[in-house]
Amino acid sequence: MKESQTQKAYDTLQEMIFTFRLAPGSRVSDFVLCKTLGMSRTPIRQAMLALASDGLLETDGVHFNVPQLTEKHIDDVYDARICLQTGLLRLAMEKGISKGDLAQLRTEMEIVSNSENQGDIRTALNHDHGFNYLLASLGGNPMLLSSFSKLQKQIRVISILGMAKPLLKARECFAGICDAIEENDTEKACRLMTDYINTARDHKKNVIMGLSSEGLEGMYNVIASITPQNKDL
Repeated sequence: MKESQTQKAYDTLQEMIFTFRLAPGSRVSDFVLCKTLGMSRTPIRQAMLALASDGLLETDGVHFNVPQLTEKHIDDVYDARICLQTGLLRLAMEKGISKGDLAQLRTEMEIVSNSENQGDIRTALNHDHGFNYLLASLGGNPMLLSSFSKLQKQIRVISILGMAKPLLKARECFAGICDAIEENDTEKACRLMTDYINTARDHKKNVIMGLSSEGLEGMYNVIASITPQNKDL
């Protein structure tokens, strides 16, 4: 989308989803958003359709909802993540990952580690996604990368759960993957990538279970209360 009212509406709604101000499971009304955002209905409706295309909203053609964070939804997203990321990793290693690209991956890894150590989970999450996107881009397949880019937006929503209870294992996982790349051991790299994704999957499920006593609405309020209200996340 070009910079326009539609783009502005998309960016605003995406931020609201990423920060749980539009909580998982909630109904999204273009009429209500017109009043809330002070925008006309057409760009908001177009933005909602684009968000549905990216998997950040669900629609039956008439109504729109933010996807519920159920265990099945998390499994669906992380199963897709394993298929895409390991496939792109194989492609990248077949083509060869340069020393410069590997150094950039390690730089992202260190930023994640330092941010976690300083308690800056927002920055850690940003560079966690940066590490994964950079590695996916090295596969050199624009069609697969486009699919991963859309999926990563859904991963971001789930990753917000990490704000409630950070995992703090990214550096360990990323270091192993980088070492396997340097050793040119594709099978080891893909196995470690799969282990990393499954560890993240289990962590998010455990966070949901830990907050289940709050009820869904209460759980989302807890997450929203500790989530930065800006576009950096």
